[in-house]
Amino acid sequence: MESNTEGPINNICERITICNRKGGCGKTSVAINLSTSLTKKGFKVLALDFDPQADLTSTLGEYEPDEYRENVKTIYDLLMKKDVILTEYIVKSKKPGLYIIPSHNDLQDTPLIKSRYVLPILCLQSYLSHKNLDGQYDFLIIDTPPHFPFYVESALTCSDWYIIPVNAGSKFALTGLIKVIQGINAVRQEANPKLMALGVLLTLYDGRTVVSKIMDEKLRSTYGDSIFRTVITRSTIQQKAEASGQPVYDTAKTSKLAGDYRKLRSEVLKRISNGGSILNA
Repeated sequence: MESNTEGPINNICERITICNRKGGCGKTSVAINLSTSLTKKGFKVLALDFDPQADLTSTLGEYEPDEYRENVKTIYDLLMKKDVILTEYIVKSKKPGLYIIPSHNDLQDTPLIKSRYVLPILCLQSYLSHKNLDGQYDFLIIDTPPHFPFYVESALTCSDWYIIPVNAGSKFALTGLIKVIQGINAVRQEANPKLMALGVLLTLYDGRTVVSKIMDEKLRSTYGDSIFRTVITRSTIQQKAEASGQPVYDTAKTSKLAGDYRKLRSEVLKRISNGGSILNA
């Protein structure tokens, strides 16, 4: 375990949603590797897989999503049963200090889940409250899907912070980012006024390409310090890690990509200490 010389150490659980309405920007990779990296500093982390694809569950879980579903241990089961105890749905991961709430493909049935609640957007709020998490976990990391706005909004409603990963290799990412920020600010105004941005994170960055360089320049000129200084570089190591069902940190600890995630961890901790920011489209 690395020595812990940075970041907040208190009894408050910092709740962070990773979100972007576009797929292919590395949301799940960021959620997996940020969660793992935080545990290397001795933090106790709870990761919620709120994506029906359940890739975080497949990577970090001790079992496959179908087995968790058979044992009624997924976020879908929690939301469908209502009025249950959160701890019954938290399971150990493969990694010490890291716990997960698994997901399953059945989470795609949003109409059924929404029908169970008078105010569906608040479906997670009571479960993931500070009352339930403070003193139990140092961080909650929520991985969200690109194509289910309801889940993203629900996650943001019960979060303190958010990170928006943006694909540095996509020239359309800037336009999409504006819509994401507008949606987040709507949640902030209507349901969670304390929600703050940790920042926009450039992912899949390749400094050899014109597109990545232009995206970097445009984002920083538009959003300034709200863009993480850290960038997550494009690397085949990420693909190999995903294929092996492991975080990057465990498959290539000395790689540049693993270093990127260590830098991200440090910057996240610093930005939390500084109070985050408000992003405007």
